[in-house]
Amino acid sequence: MKNSTIKILYEDQDILALSKPVDIHCRSTGNSDNTTIIQLFPQLKMAHRLDSKTSGVLIAGKNSRAAALLIEQFRKREIQKIYIAFSPQKIPSQTENLWKDKLVKARKGRMKITNNEGLKAITFVSMIPIKNGTLLFLKPSTGRTHQLRVQSLYHGFPILGDTLYAKQFPHSRMMLHAYYLSFFHPFKLKRMEIFDPLPEDFFQLISKPVFEQSLSAFKKRIKELHS
Repeated sequence: MKNSTIKILYEDQDILALSKPVDIHCRSTGNSDNTTIIQLFPQLKMAHRLDSKTSGVLIAGKNSRAAALLIEQFRKREIQKIYIAFSPQKIPSQTENLWKDKLVKARKGRMKITNNEGLKAITFVSMIPIKNGTLLFLKPSTGRTHQLRVQSLYHGFPILGDTLYAKQFPHSRMMLHAYYLSFFHPFKLKRMEIFDPLPEDFFQLISKPVFEQSLSAFKKRIKELHS
């Protein structure tokens, strides 16, 4: 299954993992000018989605059974995800936190955090101070609409280039990338790990040595938390 505009990260007879570029939608938006994954890969059965402005790992089934089994893993929160983001907000030192919030729908397609009843949103985050702002490593346990964008804003770390939630910080793209996704193969019953390297435009703001060192430390911290 090939498409010249999309990089394939993994493929077999049942599933496909691809690198979704910015400004590609996962599903139809009702606007014929928007390009969608389903237009590019009509046979795919989507298991989850990424916002159009978010790049990174996207997995799908190549048949209905595979897609259903992947969707069930998302529903049971068995799939592990790591996102990378950049915020112009500066902090004095490295820190980590577990964000636990409740999300509700707001106006004009937005979400917001509430103190009342809402959808539970949980994200473990590591914040690394760098020259121009803060490098964020985000590991969500839930998968709510706009979860990382809204939580980052609410907790003081607006994502650079987020035209919906952080218009005061414009950039050539939204600096949020789905870097890693781990799941059980629906039929081979083995743990799969899919990585989508950080796009080069991130390294205009983040040095590669700092990123690689910080990523290694974050992975080690995640293992400690799960041991």
